[in-house]
Amino acid sequence: MLLVFISETAQAQTPQYYNYNIVDGANSYPLNQVLGQRVQLLYRVGEFNNPTPVVPGYITSIAIKIASGYPLGPWQYNDFTIKMGLTPLTDLPAADFYTGSLSTVYFKDSVTLTGVAGDWMTIPLDVPFYYNNTQSLVVEVSQSSIDGSVSGYSWSKTDGAGYSRAFSSPGAPNTFSGADANQYHMGLNMTKNDSCIRAVNVLPGTTVYGTTTGALAQSVPDCNTVLSTAPGVWFKFTSTGPFSNVNTCTGTSFDSKIGVFTGDCDSLICIGGNDDNCGLQSSVNICSQPGIEYFVYVTGYSSSNGPFGLTVTSGVSAPPVFYSTPTTYVQASDPDECGAFVYVYTPYYGDDCGATITNDYTGTDDASAFYPVDTTLVTWQLIDSDSNVVSNYVDTIVVSDVGAPVLHCPADVVQSTDPGTCGAIVNYTPPVGIDNCVNTVVPIDLYHSNTQNIIQGIACSNGIVVLHNRLAVVFDLPALGYPSGLQTDTVDFAIYQATSPVGYQPAKINLYTLSGTMDVANLTLLDSMSIQIPNCNDTILSYPFSTFVPAGASLVYEIEVQDGTDSSNYMRIGTNLDGQSTPSYILAEDCGVNNFADLTAVCCTDAYVMNIHGVSGGGTALVSGIGSGGVYPVGTTTDVYQASDAAGNVSTCSVNITVVDEEAPAVTAPADITINADSCVVHNVGCSVQNGFAGAFDPYYWNFYQINADGYSDISGAPDTISMTGGNNMSDNEGFTNASIPVTCNGNITFNWDYIGGDSALYDVPQYSLTGGAPYTLLPGFFTTGPINQSGTAIIPVQDGQTFVLSLYTHDNMYGEATLTISDFSGPATAMPVFSDNCGIESVTSNHPSSEFEAGETVVTWTVTDIHGNTTNTDQIVTVNESIDPAITCPSNIEITTTSSVGEIYLYNVTASDNCALIDLTQTGGLPSGSQFPIGVTTNSWTATDASGNTSSCSFTVTVLDVTSLGESGESAVNVYPNPASEIVFAELPEGFTGTVVTLYSAEGAVVRSYGACNEKLVQFNISDLSDGVYFMKFENQNTSFYKKVVKN
Repeated sequence: MLLVFISETAQAQTPQYYNYNIVDGANSYPLNQVLGQRVQLLYRVGEFNNPTPVVPGYITSIAIKIASGYPLGPWQYNDFTIKMGLTPLTDLPAADFYTGSLSTVYFKDSVTLTGVAGDWMTIPLDVPFYYNNTQSLVVEVSQSSIDGSVSGYSWSKTDGAGYSRAFSSPGAPNTFSGADANQYHMGLNMTKNDSCIRAVNVLPGTTVYGTTTGALAQSVPDCNTVLSTAPGVWFKFTSTGPFSNVNTCTGTSFDSKIGVFTGDCDSLICIGGNDDNCGLQSSVNICSQPGIEYFVYVTGYSSSNGPFGLTVTSGVSAPPVFYSTPTTYVQASDPDECGAFVYVYTPYYGDDCGATITNDYTGTDDASAFYPVDTTLVTWQLIDSDSNVVSNYVDTIVVSDVGAPVLHCPADVVQSTDPGTCGAIVNYTPPVGIDNCVNTVVPIDLYHSNTQNIIQGIACSNGIVVLHNRLAVVFDLPALGYPSGLQTDTVDFAIYQATSPVGYQPAKINLYTLSGTMDVANLTLLDSMSIQIPNCNDTILSYPFSTFVPAGASLVYEIEVQDGTDSSNYMRIGTNLDGQSTPSYILAEDCGVNNFADLTAVCCTDAYVMNIHGVSGGGTALVSGIGSGGVYPVGTTTDVYQASDAAGNVSTCSVNITVVDEEAPAVTAPADITINADSCVVHNVGCSVQNGFAGAFDPYYWNFYQINADGYSDISGAPDTISMTGGNNMSDNEGFTNASIPVTCNGNITFNWDYIGGDSALYDVPQYSLTGGAPYTLLPGFFTTGPINQSGTAIIPVQDGQTFVLSLYTHDNMYGEATLTISDFSGPATAMPVFSDNCGIESVTSNHPSSEFEAGETVVTWTVTDIHGNTTNTDQIVTVNESIDPAITCPSNIEITTTSSVGEIYLYNVTASDNCALIDLTQTGGLPSGSQFPIGVTTNSWTATDASGNTSSCSFTVTVLDVTSLGESGESAVNVYPNPASEIVFAELPEGFTGTVVTLYSAEGAVVRSYGACNEKLVQFNISDLSDGVYFMKFENQNTSFYKKVVKN
């Protein structure tokens, strides 16, 4: 309870301005009413004119004139209240209280008042009230009760005119009782706060109203804002706590400003100033010191002025306040870092008195820092000087890992096949991904069914034998919230019933990745494991199974139950009826399910109890290819590796493994053949009858092909049978299903045939050809008018060089295909080389694809080429010995004369022939034709040799005689010109050459021109039609014989 005592001195002090200072009448309202009362008093403009007219200013206290003879109290009043207001009215309402705006300027819930009779009793107002003296002043005084007993008429009054007083009934302060012209004597103590020294005191916790209109612009120091441009007024207050607020946010109608100072009016110290902190109005928070007086200057922006309300509070500060809202920062990781530097804004906050802001991540007022990949909560805390703590502001920092692992594959590998194999084991160092973040793993349990209850079993079976069943479920890892890879460690599945006479039965666990819909073609095998399922019932079996599933994959988990081989083998996978998280699939071709089908569409809504356990997180896996240490086929295989991290970032790299087949086929040639013959050409050399589709008639040597047909050949029955099925492509055009083979020997091809027609014997016809194609001949014994099923035996003569074709002709490729089966096949053929290859043979050829050989030695070169182009050549020698000697003819012995000491040039011709082929004609002695034969006898010997080595020889002599020179009539006297010549060559003969025979020979000794028994002196030959080259002109008479060289050009 707050008790206020009015001192004797204060009571006796005359107010600055009053209406009356006389003792006239007196009234007991409301000061002497024990049960409480409310009185409103109206003072018209000009009433407070004593001792001088009142000037506008702030009423800081009021003075009540105590009536003579009626002292006041001391009495204790309850809820003693004084209100004031301004009104243009000159009278109060006659029938009700005044309801205009009134401000409480004084209130005490309990106060003791004492007044001396005939003196003034002064009451200081809690809130100064601005009085402008241009309107009537309404003063309302009320109290709810007085403790104790009272008596008398304490408030001095004068009777007036109109309605200057309104009052309630005693004991009922809120009930209007009446209105009259009583004028209560009252004085005002005013202050005009147009300077600092006249600042109006304001009690903290109150609002004082006033105006700056009419005030002067004052030279006030700037205090966070300029305060000297508009009119202003001064207030002051004494702080009651460590925090104070001064504001014009309420009741102000112009753009206001505030400055708060300490010190004295001659040396003001700025504490805080503001412009527009609450709209166009102002508010200043200061850290105040209890008991210290503060000055407040209220002014306007620029020259703005007008009425205002100034509210002052002081006490314990309110907790700090965050003005901004928490922020979620989302940022990608920095390159090569498992985190990112994030710039975090310091929250905007407010506080009554100097709060300190910190965060729990850096411990400072700046949270900008490096944050790890993850979600980090940063809590901001405000602590002010009153130890108020606010920590309800939490920023969220989300750093996502966008850095894919670094993955480098080794260099491409080129390697030859391993000896004897069509592939190679290739080893290299598999790549391992390096990530910007340390890999973290999370346990994963993938359950296909909602529960593990085993209700019944599923299997496709035939009687009691379970056939080939493939039972599968799909786990879409990204959709399940696992974007990174999965490292499995165990798998389980339920067995409803498994029985086998040996106590177990085989099965396989397969893991695949799935691309697209659930289809066999869309599966890529990751890993497989063979298992033995023991005899059991209603059991969940668990098997260790470690493999890595690449990031982003849909994983297919399959239990493959192999074909039942024992009539007692039986197994059903366990299922329940508690619902499927994803479909259960089955594939069982023996039961008509030829691709994976949803179990619901096949039979039932069961869910397989099939589960996978492991951990998610990053890793490196081979996603396609074979992998180091595996057997690579010939060609290029690309191994693709994928590295993923826990965030699902993926990198790939690849290494090309090229295996080159450089191993040539191994070949052994057929045995060499030597035969004796009396002819130049021998047939069927090395031929024999070969039985079945083996040796030279192995299907390998046949060419199976189609002409406008979709037929096929089945060689699986070789060497006993082959079958051909004709076309049925519904084209309504003829077609051929053919098998052809070259014939290398003369003889008969013999076979049995069985025909099953597809349409009719007329439209589907078995036939053969010996020309490699058309024309075709019906198989012996087949009739186009015969039944749809026929059989027979064919004996077909063949010759070396032909191409034998078996053909199944279809007239229209419609209405069903026919089948032709060939058995008990035999035919003539030469021996073939024996060969093998690590990968396979593409072709076997020879340079002599025939059994016909000429006399002599023939080298048959066999070339075997494998499927990769490597070749091996091997030779077979076939020798045909023929016994007839060749014929050889030499010229007769001849004598020639010469006048030259070096001899004479002589041309001759030796001929040879053979019934087969002449291999060689060789001079074994003497001089070649066209040589310079010396004087004397020269014996010339020749030998002819044929292909079989048979030889014949002959010889002749050339005798050169030296004759005496005939002078001008000798050899030197004969002139041959022009030489060289192109058309006509002349021979000019001297005297003494009558009867000379002139002959022109080729270099080979053949006569090309002759002029016999010549008596002319000039002989000419036309040589224009002869070939260019060297010729010899012979001159011969009874005395001499010689040659001269002639050149034709």
